[in-house]
Amino acid sequence: MELETIRNAQLQLPGGLLLRSLPGRPLTEQFPDQEEHTEPHDLSLYKFMTYARKNFQGEAPCWFKKGSLREPLLHHEDKMEAEAALTIYVAIQRFMIDLPEPKVEELEDSPKDDMIFASLPPLSIMAKPTTNLRKVRFICGYGHNVPNLRDEIYCQLCKQLVNNPSMTSTRRGWILMGILCGVFPPSDQFLNYLKNFILTEATEHVAEFCISRLRRTVERTNRKQPPSWIEMQASRRAENIVLPVTLMDGATLDCEVDANSTFKELCESIREKLGLKSIYGFSIYIAAVDQIFNWGSDDENVMDAVSLAERYSVRKGNPESDTKLHFYLRKNIFRPSYNPEDDPLEANLVFAQLMGGLHKGEYRCQEVNDLADIIAKRYYIEHGAELDLNRLQEVILKTAPQDELKGDPEMMEDLMEEIKSSFDSIPCIRNALSSDQVKASLVRESMMRWALSFSKSYTGVLVSGPKLDPARINLDINSTGAIIQAIPSAQVKAYRASIEFAQLEEIADYNPYDKKPKITNPKDTVVLITMQKKVYHMRSKAAREIRDLMKLLLNDYKQRGVAENNN
Repeated sequence: MELETIRNAQLQLPGGLLLRSLPGRPLTEQFPDQEEHTEPHDLSLYKFMTYARKNFQGEAPCWFKKGSLREPLLHHEDKMEAEAALTIYVAIQRFMIDLPEPKVEELEDSPKDDMIFASLPPLSIMAKPTTNLRKVRFICGYGHNVPNLRDEIYCQLCKQLVNNPSMTSTRRGWILMGILCGVFPPSDQFLNYLKNFILTEATEHVAEFCISRLRRTVERTNRKQPPSWIEMQASRRAENIVLPVTLMDGATLDCEVDANSTFKELCESIREKLGLKSIYGFSIYIAAVDQIFNWGSDDENVMDAVSLAERYSVRKGNPESDTKLHFYLRKNIFRPSYNPEDDPLEANLVFAQLMGGLHKGEYRCQEVNDLADIIAKRYYIEHGAELDLNRLQEVILKTAPQDELKGDPEMMEDLMEEIKSSFDSIPCIRNALSSDQVKASLVRESMMRWALSFSKSYTGVLVSGPKLDPARINLDINSTGAIIQAIPSAQVKAYRASIEFAQLEEIADYNPYDKKPKITNPKDTVVLITMQKKVYHMRSKAAREIRDLMKLLLNDYKQRGVAENNN
């Protein structure tokens, strides 16, 4: 999935936070899912000591040892793997405080030297003192990227926990175990031995925590970023992470996630907590320092996003332990058939987002009378049909764009006069509709007025299009259709093409009208064909997601038309 970019937008968030957005960083490729694991009838048969005596090399002990290893515990054909295994053991010992840090002055913790899963961390990192988080990321980096080292890592940690005389070392070892269980699984051959070890050696609370994380990791195997400081603190407590998610009406929900939770799961959890009928079109946004990242509501890993946001904060000069991340739920896109009257709870969240966004300039009205109409309806929703000028002024102050009010001293007076003269004649007020009905009408009007603001945005390359030059483009998809905008360059002038669902006939991964078809890869190809047989041929890393979204919205648009005709 290519993460959506919010371009040239200012987002109004509860608490007055107003930030400009940046795209989320692309994630590295994930390993293929593991084969489905079958739980044995008797897990007690899988004793760690039995496995160790059978598989450990040479005279390697199966229990705690303070000294270094002469060779890895398990056999490795690859010399690099063998060398890495010995360095990983040093990292584990230092994390558990079984081995002191090397005596050098500088602490190896430079934010510009990020250890990400896109590449292996250099072994030389362990030649200098490191933070606990850096040790964890070092170990996880090798476990994630080199599957042959996973059993070795787990065996080293299990060995250090057997007959460990230090309560502090043991406690830290189980903290590390909890982290590892949420990042990468052992092989199928060692999995049952690891489960048995955890269940027999850990306290009940820690065992439950580790086994739960391990089960989820085996199911998903989808981590793409190293663990965050937040995860390490959760493992200290042997508890899942609780994220406070702020809604656009100012309420906050405490949402529990684990190391492998997805944004889809998080959004579904929010839907259940709120009692919403649908969570479609909502996205999770993460604010870090001076930026907002839109992570959507799909299968991206929540803690991967937290890891990226945390490291962004560190690059801005904040220590991991002082990183402040804020999580928000916002409406991001509508279906063409969306009817706010179907779910007043959802309409209330969208209404709050619209009013806050309008006040901070995220949404703009072209005409003063349009703004006056919105303010009048908000007044009616909150205060009823009796117009009080003092209350009206308060509603204007919290609704009208604050920069416009400050820049135009006469704007307040103009809005007051406009609303006073038209208030009783506004249809919904004249007909004494309920506040929920008026709120629904406002949301419906805004959905069309600010359709571009409720879009999913992608980048790509236009290969060909009717009277359009090939160029790098931004593609915005919303409830009305798609908008193609060229990114200007020395070779290409800016252009904009709009394709409404009413004009769209087909969404494909190849051009059926091309007499000399070029070899294309369906994975990165999107072809939009209109009723007039105009063809827009694009390439994008998010091609599959674009096609799926466009097909869903087009089908929804057609079904809405059928429903309207039947009525």
